[in-house]
Amino acid sequence: MTLVNHLYIDHPGSRVGIRNNRLVIQKTDGQEQVYPIQQVQRITVTTTAHFSGAAISELFRQGIATAFCSQSGYLRGHLQPASSGHGQVHRRAAQYQLLKAPDSRLWLAKTLVVAKIRNQQRVLDDWCVPDADSVATFADQAPHADNLDSLRGYEGQAAKHYFSGLAAKLQGGLFSFPGRQRPAPDPVNALLSFGYALLQSEAATTVDQYGLDRYAGFFHASDGDQPALVLDLMEPFRPVVDRLAVRLLSAHFQAEDFAVRDGQCRLQDGCRGRYIKAWEQLLQQPKQWRGKQSSYRQLIARQTAQWARYLDDSEAAPHWWRLSG
Repeated sequence: MTLVNHLYIDHPGSRVGIRNNRLVIQKTDGQEQVYPIQQVQRITVTTTAHFSGAAISELFRQGIATAFCSQSGYLRGHLQPASSGHGQVHRRAAQYQLLKAPDSRLWLAKTLVVAKIRNQQRVLDDWCVPDADSVATFADQAPHADNLDSLRGYEGQAAKHYFSGLAAKLQGGLFSFPGRQRPAPDPVNALLSFGYALLQSEAATTVDQYGLDRYAGFFHASDGDQPALVLDLMEPFRPVVDRLAVRLLSAHFQAEDFAVRDGQCRLQDGCRGRYIKAWEQLLQQPKQWRGKQSSYRQLIARQTAQWARYLDDSEAAPHWWRLSG
């Protein structure tokens, strides 16, 4: 399936090769899908797939970023062309300087967390569930946090109330939500994890395009193996994933569309395509932000551009995306 030059490979065991300047995907049943390489801008692999050496070489040559997501909702990694924005040495130096500036980090993180909580509040308002006001309380309290740990506490409490509202929205339907858990033990968590992995791939691609260090963030801790900056830039958009999951679980998925393997719940082979199609349609939806109409995919990129601009010029304060009223 290909939509707006973003190709998803979702058939287990597919073989990916190059023939006559075309990307050829051969499925295990012998069927082939062929795409002119010039029409492919990005690839996301959500299952096992085998790439020929020639295919990998051509993807690098064409500058086509390729992301690999697990079926259980983890972003495993990227194939990224070597020339993809990595020459921004001064911009990265500004990232590393920020790690040593706790006051600036805290201010930036506060504005980010408030934007995320306001988006959560708006989703609960749209769902007409009772926890919206309690979530809004934490958006008012977050600016008063005196350190990052305290701020994370407010963000975590808001998330607890927010996911309680998500459970209330699903109550009485086919699927129940026991709370956010990883690895996912149930269909709701499975769909959330899968969506967050695709969102992380989107954010990571834009971070690479602007020559940023994925691991040097300002809200998430930057002292481990997590891509802190990518996770930071994802935060305001997580409620978009949540809303999509609730919509699909309410009308488009059945219990038999999910399976538990090795203690992890995931979408069955052949069912992920439904989610991917809905996800791509969502990313193409036009939204209004700061006086301009953009798709969600463009908004993710614009937010990253704002962050890069701030690193280039600290007077250019970044603006985190918020759901409009």
